[in-house]
Amino acid sequence: MKKLIWNKDGAELVKNLISKKLIKKSVSKIKELEKKKSYVSKDSIREKFKDNFYYRYIPNCHLNVNDFIKFINSNVLNKASEFLNTNVFFWDIDFHSKWGADSDITPPHQDSFLKCLDEKNSDMLTCYIPLTKITLKSNPMIVIKGSFKGKTLKHNRSKLLGFSSVITEDYSLLPKEMLKKQYPVILSPGDAFFFHGKTIHFSKKQLKKNNSNNERRIAIAIRIMGENIKFSKNKIKKYLANVKYNRSFAVKKGLTKNKPSNIRSI
Repeated sequence: MKKLIWNKDGAELVKNLISKKLIKKSVSKIKELEKKKSYVSKDSIREKFKDNFYYRYIPNCHLNVNDFIKFINSNVLNKASEFLNTNVFFWDIDFHSKWGADSDITPPHQDSFLKCLDEKNSDMLTCYIPLTKITLKSNPMIVIKGSFKGKTLKHNRSKLLGFSSVITEDYSLLPKEMLKKQYPVILSPGDAFFFHGKTIHFSKKQLKKNNSNNERRIAIAIRIMGENIKFSKNKIKKYLANVKYNRSFAVKKGLTKNKPSNIRSI
């Protein structure tokens, strides 16, 4: 399989950019907090798996688990600046976790919508860092190569846990020309996967023969903005409506405690 190239595909993998010692320490801290069976913040979302609760999503995890601030380092920011070809700044960092074979899919979406960016001023990328090995058995991220060259598509509200805004809940409904450009991203702890804010990405259930084990997929996603970034008031309005709708279901199930009523922008 050919390597992804930033200027062509809107994504690129940098191997061994992150300290494995830091990754190991961060995973240990998360597991320690999970044993306490408490929320790390009102905005965090939990999931139940085999009668135990695990963190599924922690927004701004560096504010709750101090070790995560160390991932926002010069290696990551310098690479981001190189890819976006502009000065950059850190925006936020989220924790994500799923149980491979039994996990829900991640529906197709673009981070440029989730961050409510103005279409003409949307220089941003996500640095996705795996804290566990991510293989086909753990339902890896799939990107649509070259999709960053188009516009941010319309995103609809969703009931899926932790995913308020989606292009479609069923990836197979994406245009056939897009589906021909699918690329599964296999990662190891220490890797850093950079993709543009407009790059469409998702996950899907793999064939049963590839899912003999239930591997936990843990990662963090760092959003980094170009210095000329602008936010769209219209997208903020749409996103907030979607996220309030989505979180209402998680609140009823006791999996989160908050329905966000605003979004940070500058």
